[in-house]
Amino acid sequence: MKLPPIFSNRKYVVPVSLLVLIGLVFLAVMAFNLGGDELMFTLGSVLNAPLAILITILAASIYRQMGIQKHPRGMWAGLVLCWALWAVAESLWFIFSLTGSEPPYPSWADLFWLLGYIPLLAGLISRFRSLPNKLTPLQGIITWLISLLIVVAAGFFVIKPTIEYWGEGSLLENLPNIIYPVADLIVAIIILRLFFSFERGDYGFGWRLIAVGFFLLTTADLVFTYATWEDLYYPDMQANLVSRLFVDAPYTLAYLFWGSGSSCKAQH
Repeated sequence: MKLPPIFSNRKYVVPVSLLVLIGLVFLAVMAFNLGGDELMFTLGSVLNAPLAILITILAASIYRQMGIQKHPRGMWAGLVLCWALWAVAESLWFIFSLTGSEPPYPSWADLFWLLGYIPLLAGLISRFRSLPNKLTPLQGIITWLISLLIVVAAGFFVIKPTIEYWGEGSLLENLPNIIYPVADLIVAIIILRLFFSFERGDYGFGWRLIAVGFFLLTTADLVFTYATWEDLYYPDMQANLVSRLFVDAPYTLAYLFWGSGSSCKAQH
């Protein structure tokens, strides 16, 4: 398989190789539980905060380089604002993790995470509305099937339990439990549609990396919500397989994919 031309650009290959190395080491540590439960609980936070800040700066530089009439400009504005808000959230979560105790829920970090979905969805919808091309019949079938699968799985394993346990917590606790999965579902469905609309070559390659990052984020968030309801996410601060490989790993990998995709876009 022929690699995109961007791989001949050292300005892209060098930083992305570093991100790939970080990702591989991170996966190995998570897979084999190297360093013990406490390290597993804090490692993602240690990486996510600086990665979020770095991606925000990179995305802002890409936005500044764009012409006013370019269609993706609105989406990049949404991405910049979203990642900036999530950088604040990740920094707050990192501070919470340093204390070694379980963070409050919802916390100030949740406020910034939830606010980040507003510019993200606005940016994605603006890009979606500007797409001139239609899906092929096969792409349309794949999009509908995957979307249906995601909605059914999220509805049964995440949204349904949240509604059933609605009366057991306060409104302040229950609202984020609904908003998070619903927002993730909307993002995943839009990203899935955009995934098949990206051009070939370096431009489309960068966007697909960013899209994979959002799919990983959706997976991590939905599994996290389900695992929290079932007391599977770090029960008694024990780093089990679900916590390490199905929540923390895809969540941090999402930032690495966003960084790789944004680095590709920065070269154009």
